[in-house]
Amino acid sequence: MTAPLPDGHTSRPATDDDAEAILAVGVARDTADVGHPDWSIDDVREEMAEIDAGLVVCGPAGAIVAFGFLDGGLARPNVHPDATGRGIGTWLREQLEDRARAAGTTELRQDIFGANDEARELLESAGYDVTQLYWRMVRDLDGTEPEPSWPDGAQPRPYTPGEDDHAAYGLVDDAFSDIPGNVSHTFDEWRGRALGAQFAPDLATVAGDMAGVALAERWGDGEGYLSYLAVARDWRGRGLGRALLQATLRNFADAGLKRAVLSVNGRNESATRLYREAGMDVEFRADRFVKRLK
Repeated sequence: MTAPLPDGHTSRPATDDDAEAILAVGVARDTADVGHPDWSIDDVREEMAEIDAGLVVCGPAGAIVAFGFLDGGLARPNVHPDATGRGIGTWLREQLEDRARAAGTTELRQDIFGANDEARELLESAGYDVTQLYWRMVRDLDGTEPEPSWPDGAQPRPYTPGEDDHAAYGLVDDAFSDIPGNVSHTFDEWRGRALGAQFAPDLATVAGDMAGVALAERWGDGEGYLSYLAVARDWRGRGLGRALLQATLRNFADAGLKRAVLSVNGRNESATRLYREAGMDVEFRADRFVKRLK
């Protein structure tokens, strides 16, 4: 049975006219959870045009204090930080679960960002399991990054677009296949993601005959993003991953970039240990929670 909304609160379907108020809730939530907003009015309108269902919760004064979006198997409830602790989040979660069941959805996902540990606890108590830990790690660059030490037979060379694409795809697909929560992609899907508009071949490195590869992007604000680092199975344990990481940091610094950024599955202990040893710190985290709907 769905828990009621607190006294004085009402709910209704979301409309296009609610976009600005929904954005205000999302910006406040982002700021509380990750320290800065990561949503725009265009993002709100685009999402509202694509979702299966949306609803808003209004406080006693009539202002929107929370919203919930449902897009297939992904639920997105958001409660303004000033309105937490009233049971609104629990009400939204149950509403979205009921709507997902009615649509025939058997598994529902939610992503929790940054410091919102209260939401994590609520989902765990409601029968959700953590299936993926996403970390964003960063390091400032000052030109003093160490020179890599390459194992014999794995000397570095530049990445050649076109010629190296299929071999790099095969290496990355195999290297990431053992990581829990990893989703395999076709070559065309991977090429669109990894070698898209921001791919910077001058920041990428190939080791030996594709014994390892590091692919990178050039972001705005002086940031370099390490999008993929993969080492062939028979080359693991020889320091090649560390060398590729160090080479990437040097490439970033030599290109005048001021900060290195990467994303990693927090369950990948060997990778997170490598990145920490290279001076990278966790700046941002997001956890995926999943529940089987009965």
